[in-house]
Parts: sequence; C-alpha cells; structure tokens
Amino acid sequence: MKKIKISEERQKQIQTLWNKFKADQKSEEEASDCKGLDKIITQWKEYREKIIKGTLKLEDYTNKVGSPTANMPGGYLCNFLERTTRDLLGSSKPGSAYNFEIKLNDDNSTYFIKGAEKGNQLKDEAEIYFESNIKILLKNIVEEEDLKEKIKIVEEASYSAKQVLMKMAVLDNLTDFIYIYSEQCTAVS
Repeated sequence: MKKIKISEERQKQIQTLWNKFKADQKSEEEASDCKGLDKIITQWKEYREKIIKGTLKLEDYTNKVGSPTANMPGGYLCNFLERTTRDLLGSSKPGSAYNFEIKLNDDNSTYFIKGAEKGNQLKDEAEIYFESNIKILLKNIVEEEDLKEKIKIVEEASYSAKQVLMKMAVLDNLTDFIYIYSEQCTAVS
C-alpha cells in the first residue's frame, strides 16, 4: 500500500476495512461449520437410534445412492460415514467398499460378502451376515459410554474398515478425538 497515491489516513481506513472483512468472513465460515456440524449430528442421531433399537436394515447399511430404498442421510450408513461427514470430520475412506464387509453389487440385487467364496450372494445371505456380524458390532460401539472401552471395541474388532468405526466413536464424542482415522486411534483427554 506504500506505492498507492492516497493519504496515509485513507490507507489506514482501507486496511481497517480489509481486516474487518477478513474477520467477518472467518466468523461466517465458523458459523457455517457449526450449522453443518449440527446437521451431521442430527443425521447421525437417525442412524444411532436405529442401531440402538435394532431396526437398522441391510439397506440402511449398504445401498446405492439414488436408489428408492436409500432414504437415510447420505443414502446409507457406509456412505454417510465415508462421504457426508468428511468435510467437517475428516476422511475415513476404507480403501474400497469391499472393506465394509457387505456391499450391494452394481446389479442392485446381489451382494459381496467378506469371506464368501463367490462375490454374488443373495440378499438372504447378506442379511444373515449383517445381523450376526456387523449389526452387533455397530450396536456395541454406539451403546458403550466409556471412551476407553469404546476404543477397545474398535481396536479388537475383526471388521476391515476400522476407520469407519472410529468415525462412529467421533460422532458420539466430538470433543474427545482428533479427527484422524488410522490404526492408531488417538483420544484426547
């Protein structure tokens, strides 16, 4: 601003206006982030309630965005945790949708199931795996109130996408974690 041919007083006024503008922008961004986080937490509560009540269905867990049965926030839980929450709570990509252990195939009628000999399993088989493996794990994580025990459940799970389980722990304990999803889950006390 030294090379601009306006008075020093006017330069100070402009600098003051610029600094106020930057501060206001930051406040608006923070307010927007808070609104976005409130929305994510409200959406998470929809999933959380279904998990606790035992009413979370296979379609709520894995689906295709845009499908008539994908009517939960983000379409379905895996997508919600991986994509909907990433801007504010960090990325928790599992590397591949196969790491969610059950995945609706592109034909919209068969499923990949972890450990199955063939990749095209019927919905009945997918529901059995979901009910006996995944649904129980999700419920244990959500219902556990002790932070150290919650971390222990995540760490000891044989589930392939542990970073997604960590995201669930974060959603229940926003101020207790650093939003970095790796094998070394970090709690802040």
